[in-house]
Amino acid sequence: MVSEENLVHIERAQIKYISAMDKNQIEGISGIDFNTFCHLDIEYFEKEASELPGFEKLNTTTWYREVKVEGERRYILCLNTQLLKDQRQARRKDVVCGLAFLQPAQMITLQNSTY
Repeated sequence: MVSEENLVHIERAQIKYISAMDKNQIEGISGIDFNTFCHLDIEYFEKEASELPGFEKLNTTTWYREVKVEGERRYILCLNTQLLKDQRQARRKDVVCGLAFLQPAQMITLQNSTY
């Protein structure tokens, strides 16, 4: 990630760069609703991704779509199956850890309650 101010400095120096953006930044720039991608199933990703409007296959795990050109900047949205798998697995693990943390606290609260 890089600040807007730093991007301006980089562009003035005519340096070519690639930078990642947060989902909310991309939604704001592109107008794309990311709920469109919630249904994607890892097992059927290639078929489903090929049906997404404007996306092209880059390699075995990545699909991309240019979403906007603004001055010298090009905004490209990439979908990567390996990252999708890894991030979903990490979120599941976080939920399990969170529940494990909360359950003992809930038991203490219930034991100390007067109802």
